[in-house]
Amino acid sequence: LASFEPEGNIVADAQGTRMPASPSISAPINDRCINSMELDFSSSINGTNIGSNFDALNVFGCGPHSDANGVWYSVAGDGAPIRAFLCLCPTTAISTSASTNILTVASIAIHTACNTEQSCLTYSNPTAFRCDDEDDDTALELEWNTTQGHQYYIHVRSYSDIDFQLMVQTTRMAVPSDDCRDSIRIQPGERLAGDAS
Repeated sequence: LASFEPEGNIVADAQGTRMPASPSISAPINDRCINSMELDFSSSINGTNIGSNFDALNVFGCGPHSDANGVWYSVAGDGAPIRAFLCLCPTTAISTSASTNILTVASIAIHTACNTEQSCLTYSNPTAFRCDDEDDDTALELEWNTTQGHQYYIHVRSYSDIDFQLMVQTTRMAVPSDDCRDSIRIQPGERLAGDAS
């Protein structure tokens, strides 16, 4: 059985024979924090860490899998807690062979800046939630407090190749018609029920 160690475009088998590497998979554009992909609230996106690199400038020991290959997303805080939801797509093998006894898991971490000795705000433990589970608990969930307008960076990482779905939601309650521009026109004699909470 051959094992390969990368060295540029050259690899070696178990006997040390050097040979050209097979064509590599292109790295995702967001495999560096500075190239994070902006997320919108309540919109689920599909992602992968396949071909991604280890972002040494931005891990700083932020929980388990800090040194794993991953991809980056960002979201602007709205002053309320934000929740991130992550699940592994059916295309991701959940476990490998019994001889290796490795379970395919992923984790997420929240950072407050890129390319600095930023504090790691919070992180999840590695889990293997499947997007197609019939169970009610179908995603890893991580919540953190936010500051209005501050950018937060979400690192999705795994030691295995994974395809996943990621979604962020705010816990802020929308208040309808709380701005003059959003006022509701009523006719003389018309009555409307309302709530100012």
